[in-house]
Amino acid sequence: MRIPEPLLQALPLVLLCTQLAAAREAGAKEARNAEEVLTKAKKEGKVKAEQPVTVESLTDAGMNRDEAEKANTAWNVYNAAKVQAQSADVLNGFGNNGGEEFLSFLQRG
Repeated sequence: MRIPEPLLQALPLVLLCTQLAAAREAGAKEARNAEEVLTKAKKEGKVKAEQPVTVESLTDAGMNRDEAEKANTAWNVYNAAKVQAQSADVLNGFGNNGGEEFLSFLQRG
């Protein structure tokens, strides 16, 4: 069986979308939790208002080191996936070769 050329060209984009969607879904809950913990700690004065999500700021907010590392990793992966999904290289690759997969990826979020 021969795979049509347009499908072969779209395959890397389909795989990228699948990977981005999986990373986004896996880390979304933990990333939100990290943001909520840090926001609460800022309101309580445990961390400075301008503190970004880091292992140190999350431990200052009350998480133990292991939880903070896991939450920080989830935060970074989640945000990197969002940035990658909007990059010009990815968006330019979609059209009639993979557009359906990209729309599916966006709807999963």
